[in-house]
Amino acid sequence: MQTIKTKDCLTGVLVVQLKAVAIDGALGPVHQDSVQFDSELPEFRTQGGVHIHPDRLTVTSPVLMWVKVRWFTWS
Repeated sequence: MQTIKTKDCLTGVLVVQLKAVAIDGALGPVHQDSVQFDSELPEFRTQGGVHIHPDRLTVTSPVLMWVKVRWFTWS
């Protein structure tokens, strides 16, 4: 996730992908997976994983997309 800050003011958030890493007891990676929202879940029509509303101030992310990502990634 990329966050852009200017003088302690949040000006933009970009959520492009979700990445999960499973580790063992020695903290070594045993499995990795990721989902690119825009290309792998095009039915949600996101831009960078979010919907940018016409006012250009409101940014939302579809809840159902996150549910599908959880199923898609860990199934």
